Amino acid sequence: MCYNKPCRCSCDMTLVKANEKYIGEYSPGTFAYGSADGYKTLWMKLPDNSICVIPIEPTGTDKQNWEWDGNLNKPTLKPAIVHWTVINGKQHEAWHGEIKEGRMESV
Repeated sequence: MCYNKPCRCSCDMTLVKANEKYIGEYSPGTFAYGSADGYKTLWMKLPDNSICVIPIEPTGTDKQNWEWDGNLNKPTLKPAIVHWTVINGKQHEAWHGEIKEGRMESV
């Protein structure tokens, strides 16, 4: 687990067949597919140990979603992810990175 804020760690991703609500019980880099509000979603445990949910489908709607390459085991998403956290009532960048070919790479 990374205690630096913002986290500059990177890790390989591992797909689990878990219920997305329990993704927090796994190691950083773990991800699962789920759904929310009519979207296919990617639930991820980021290198900083936080949970991030990214809408990946449907595309072409007025709601924000990420471009996904369709690879279920080693996904690539665009654009990069900037994940924020609140520490002592102030918002801070927790992790900023790219998801590329099944790897979470800090930028």
